[in-house]
Amino acid sequence: MEVETARSAWPSGRVVGAAGVVLLCALGLQVCAARSPEWTERVYAARVFPLVRAGLLGLARGAPFSVAEAALGLGALCVGAVLVRARRRRRALRAVALGACCLPYLYLAFLLAWGLNYAREPLASRLGLVVRPAGADELAELARELLAAANTERGLVLEDGDGVARLRAGRAGLRPAAAEAFAELGAERPALRGPLPLVRFAVLAPLMTRVGITGIYSPFTAEAHVNGRIPELELPFVVCHEVAHGRGIAREDDANFVAYLACRASSDADFRYSGALVSLRYASAALRRADAERQRELWSTASEEVRRDLAALRRFWAAHESMLSDLGARTNDLYLKAQGQVEGTRSYGRMVDLLLAERRTGG
Repeated sequence: MEVETARSAWPSGRVVGAAGVVLLCALGLQVCAARSPEWTERVYAARVFPLVRAGLLGLARGAPFSVAEAALGLGALCVGAVLVRARRRRRALRAVALGACCLPYLYLAFLLAWGLNYAREPLASRLGLVVRPAGADELAELARELLAAANTERGLVLEDGDGVARLRAGRAGLRPAAAEAFAELGAERPALRGPLPLVRFAVLAPLMTRVGITGIYSPFTAEAHVNGRIPELELPFVVCHEVAHGRGIAREDDANFVAYLACRASSDADFRYSGALVSLRYASAALRRADAERQRELWSTASEEVRRDLAALRRFWAAHESMLSDLGARTNDLYLKAQGQVEGTRSYGRMVDLLLAERRTGG
């Protein structure tokens, strides 16, 4: 009787087989979408995704807290309870096996809820931008323009007691300011119109900081989570980046570019400064790789206030470097590569190509 009960506790062949079929379906759907971005754009992005997003927004909007974080916490408690009850090694392995059988269903739900946006046509194509390699001269001009914008906008923002930029309306003002920024952006570029996801300040912000995460979008609840513990001068750009994800902009370079456009379109100096400063860091890194001497010359024209802010950013993230942050970066890199972004975390910096393409159009 004991043997019979133990065997029945393992996932049955039918359960394992069903999970295998679902996994094959999910992988097949992902491959087909990647091979036909036109179909993905026309069918999934234009019809399926907006309906799914609207439904998820309707479900999550009524909660005064992050539904995703609550579900994550509840899931962790359930896993812990199962493992505590499964004191024997055999029973623990059975619990793990049952959990593994659920993963294909979760991955299919991820693809349908948001993940297929990775297979859409590149944002440059949708906006009519032509991306091509750039030389040091063009990179230097872009970086110089961004630095000039940062120097100008820095004079319009407030400072804390350490002389570092802070938000005029505090963290509470980020949500309405982001809504206004994207409304302005949508008026300029209809292709980027759409509803805002729910913007939440993550309860797990301390852990996110340790892992090196500034924000994360939850596809299952249409919630954009922001790490409220990072320096305030980064927050507007991070909020806009996560909102871009909520609008179906999945690729990191595209989301960074949209975040810059939204910040630039904002009537809020805090947003304009954040967008210029973060984008400047990417452009400066690209210029350093092309011509280190010009990059050093560029920073000689930075205002003392901008230098102070950048030094504060470096100190903050240097203080949180650890094996955990390295693990977080490696995990994110693997995830992005699995979604077709072959450059992994380096794809964030590819926004510079989009900035250059837009600059050539006179945008």
